[in-house]
Amino acid sequence: MKKLKKFLALALALLSCAILFTACGDDDSSNSEKPQTGTEQNGETATSVTTINALLEGKTGKVTVSISTISKIQTSASGTVTLGSSTLEEAVIDGGDDGAILEFKGGGGSVLQVAQNATLIFKNLTLKDDTSLSSQGYPSGYLKFGGNVRFENCKLYDGVALKDGANAVFENCEFISSVSNKYAAWVYAGNVTFKNCSFTGHRAIKIHEEFNTDVESVVIDGCRFTGLTTKPALAIGDILSTDNTSISIKNCTVTNCEPWDNVGSAEGIDGLYEADTLTASFTFGIENTTIDGEPSSGLSPEFRN
Repeated sequence: MKKLKKFLALALALLSCAILFTACGDDDSSNSEKPQTGTEQNGETATSVTTINALLEGKTGKVTVSISTISKIQTSASGTVTLGSSTLEEAVIDGGDDGAILEFKGGGGSVLQVAQNATLIFKNLTLKDDTSLSSQGYPSGYLKFGGNVRFENCKLYDGVALKDGANAVFENCEFISSVSNKYAAWVYAGNVTFKNCSFTGHRAIKIHEEFNTDVESVVIDGCRFTGLTTKPALAIGDILSTDNTSISIKNCTVTNCEPWDNVGSAEGIDGLYEADTLTASFTFGIENTTIDGEPSSGLSPEFRN
């Protein structure tokens, strides 16, 4: 009988410990699932009948919009189209593993951006320009972006222009210049970096300042320029503020691209670049870059006769 009492007492003690252990475990799990303090993260899912503009309207903090079908951004004929509210910190538009299509519709004259201190990020997308050609001059026919903007792992078949003091980064992007008189990317102002991007088709990068625009820096790093049929890899137009402009090309490969225009441009290196403004007048560097398999370090610019 004593043995039975001892056995029952031991079983009761073990059961109490098991209950206590389970309760404590539940409490720990509950605590780990509580949201951490910090900036709120909002999630939205775009559909074919909802514009990105509408999904981001009034949004604050950090927002991610997921796209799994063709979605669109509404543009305007002029001015600036600002996504989100003035307290938006970051807007990510993500096309997922399949690289969904994002269409731009409306007038083609506006500049797209987010609030001044926010960042607009396009990820895993194929960008398609369905805007009307309502803007005039050189920017006509380009999707225009300003402010802080990033493009990651995107395909761009239509030209993009960086304006209004843009701070832009293109990383792991594929540019396909499908129209003979349009550049893949036109830099008018700000600071722009192209990192590990590829360029094919007719034209690649244009850098050109106009009155009241200022290009501060352009970095072209680890990019591949292949088979460009109309222009060399880089076309430099007018650099009006030469004292504060820096352009660098490094770790790039140039293969079978057009020679520089020795009639219309002031200087150049075949396949690599042409310039209307002499590069000695601003900060310009070429580093660890090959042209048709040959290092560019042994090449000097040629000048127009």
